[in-house]
Order: sequence, then C-alpha cells, then structure tokens
Amino acid sequence: ANGYGMVIGHTSQVTGQGVAEAQVLGTASNVDASLIIGGWSTDGSGIPILQMIRGNHGTIGTSGSALGDNQSVAALTFLGDDGGDFATGVAAISIEMDGAGSANDMPGRMVFKTNAGGAGTTEALRIDSAQKIYNRVDNTGFHTGASDDLRMYHENHAKILNKTGDTWISCPTGSSIGMYSGTAGAFTTPMINSTAGGAVTLYHAGVAKLATTTDGASVTSVASTGDAMTITANQ
Repeated sequence: ANGYGMVIGHTSQVTGQGVAEAQVLGTASNVDASLIIGGWSTDGSGIPILQMIRGNHGTIGTSGSALGDNQSVAALTFLGDDGGDFATGVAAISIEMDGAGSANDMPGRMVFKTNAGGAGTTEALRIDSAQKIYNRVDNTGFHTGASDDLRMYHENHAKILNKTGDTWISCPTGSSIGMYSGTAGAFTTPMINSTAGGAVTLYHAGVAKLATTTDGASVTSVASTGDAMTITANQ
C-alpha cells in the first residue's frame, strides 16, 4: 500500500536517492537481488515488456495536459555505496521530452550520463528526437581501437587523430571526397575535391586554382582570372 511499500528479501525499505516503494534486496549471490520478467508463447506475442508511464495529472490513471519540452519522462539510475550511503549516482539513462507533446506525438530523447568523478552524474551522450547522436563534452568525443587508436573529438576545433598506422579515406568509383568551409548548416565553399579515378582540385576562396589531369596538372594564374599554366608529365 502507498506509504508502506513492497520489499522482497528484507524486513524494511532501503534509502537510495529517496525511498523506493517497491524493492528487491539480497546478499551473497547475484541472483539473490535479481528480477526476471518472462513471457512464453508459440506465436511471438508473449514477449516481456517493461512500461514506464509519466502522467501529467495529480490523479493516478488520469490523463492531463501533454508533457512539455524538456520534461523528464523516466530514468534508470545506478547507485553505489560510497562509504556513507547509497545516494551517489554512478551512471544513469534519462528519458526526456525533446519538444512539446501532443495527441499521438511525443518527441523524445535519451540522455546517457556517467559520473566523471564527483557528487553526481553528467551528460556524456544523447540521442535526440531526430535520431542524431551527440557528445557535448569537449576533449572526449569518439574513441575506438584497443589502445584508443582512432579518436574524433572537439578541443577548440575539430580533430581526427590516428595514433598508429596509415589513415585511409575511401569512396566507391565515380564518387568524390570533398572538404568545404562555411557556416553551420551551409558548408558550400569548396576547399579540396577529389574524384575517385579522376581529378584532385585545390581551391582558394572557393575558386579552383590547381587540378590534376591525365597528363599532369593545371594551375590557374592568380594574376589574371582565366589564365592557366599547364604542367605536363615527362614523356
């Protein structure tokens, strides 16, 4: 009943970040504090489902106004014994609104948090309602490889670092690799363009200045627009 709770495995409730109403507590073995939700069927309809509902009304079971942007919906919080209590978060997954809700339309995001060494958890990664993945912590970014061999991160400016071996950027025949400059959302000024099996072109202020050809390279003069110097391979 409300105010008394349901405790399995112990005689009283334990306090974490508050006192949870339902608790499964145990000692010694992992299974003593484990929870199983099982479903059996022959047609695939008996899958186990865990549902979390965030109502926006003061009465249980009553639907109120739609949740607003940035409102919390649900969370999974992982706590550890810090030698004094069990209230300090180690990691968490937070489900939040990523825009205002309306009938049958509830944009949401998942925020993954870790404890970087301190009194609580902070955001490390998020997936927003547009299904874009963000890491908003400078100097961290994406690391892969047994020894963090490849890193992509932001530290005053974007960096891609390869600690060992060669770095390859590949594309299929007929495609191209380009580098462009501009403002966010409008990177339209070419800097370098490389076509697979074709020319590599270098630009200055968006204007082509040097391009490789089948015979060598073509260099456009800076002094007179349209003039070019052609470099031909030795015959």
